[in-house]
Amino acid sequence: MACERMERIMSTKLLLVEDDPDLGDLTKMSLEMRGYSVAVVRDTAGAVAEFRRERPDVIILDYFLEGSQTGLDTLKALKENPTLGGVTVFFMSGLLDKDVQQEVFALGASALLTKPLQFEILKEHLEKAQNPSPTPH
Repeated sequence: MACERMERIMSTKLLLVEDDPDLGDLTKMSLEMRGYSVAVVRDTAGAVAEFRRERPDVIILDYFLEGSQTGLDTLKALKENPTLGGVTVFFMSGLLDKDVQQEVFALGASALLTKPLQFEILKEHLEKAQNPSPTPH
């Protein structure tokens, strides 16, 4: 059972969209120490290019990105790719007001995580994404 779980973790590809280089590197290192494969990009263009190159299982998007684009813009650009279906999307933000919550969930996000990231909470969400509950018949 533990071997299966570790294999599932090690085969999970994450795409982290974070414009803060230090936070991106720290998050990547923390996730890789837990066995995940992580690519970090800084903006929408990088996210779209990385998604096309290496389709991730989970995308973690910073809500506020440097410049005029947001994580919402990034997700909208990614949604233009028909293979986005089945990819779990998490947003992260230091601002968790109602408008932000409504926007991210309206676009199909599975979770809105607070920054700085609490890795135990992120881990719980990643495990849920890897083991979706069976739908009742």
